[in-house]
Amino acid sequence: MNLRIDMARHILGRAILDEYGATIGKIVGISTDVRGQVTSIEVELGNGQFLNCSPAQVIINEQEIKLLDDWKVEAESLTKEFDLAIKRMNALSDLHRQGDIQPDIYEDFHRNHDANLNELETRREDLKKKLALISSRLDQQMRELEMFLATNKMQLASGEIDPQAYKIAADSIENGLKRTFSAKRQIETILTGMASTGRIRNDNQSQKILNQPILQQNVPNVIKLLPPKFDTPDF
Repeated sequence: MNLRIDMARHILGRAILDEYGATIGKIVGISTDVRGQVTSIEVELGNGQFLNCSPAQVIINEQEIKLLDDWKVEAESLTKEFDLAIKRMNALSDLHRQGDIQPDIYEDFHRNHDANLNELETRREDLKKKLALISSRLDQQMRELEMFLATNKMQLASGEIDPQAYKIAADSIENGLKRTFSAKRQIETILTGMASTGRIRNDNQSQKILNQPILQQNVPNVIKLLPPKFDTPDF
């Protein structure tokens, strides 16, 4: 989101939520450039630490302010840039094949667009690695939460903890599992979209595939992931 300081001033000191509605902190600083455009937003997290984020991560409406994960914003931006680059390269090839553009101009444009695509491909590979690490951490987090839920059930059954304490803990764990599973599904969607990006035609009608399938090797256990199911006793 593009923000100017006169638009963003009213958000200073306000609470900021994650995309699931949980409060994660409050906005304590807004940096701008010489033109008054907001360049970064400082957030104090609930644990007393601070997070510097891009204004593109911040969604503002009349009711609330939400902070998106940086990898989601990066993936959306990269997808849009890839789509535009592919359309331009295909259009350039069509114009050259139809004789509607001078050969020397075509070569200059083709060289520039090809360099841009190479840069986008490098960024895509970096993002794939980043998403693989995030997915691995989410797997570990889900495993830990499921183990604690099972432990709490055992302790409830053995009389070590009371039902009210169990209910509070179980509700928190369930919410954590739902958020973690939702993030996993979003990563799956991003990777699927990257793998199905369109193709670029060159002048001899061969096709260069920009995006090779990446789900199987880099992000295991994503496609067949099923939502966690567990029962919470009624008290």
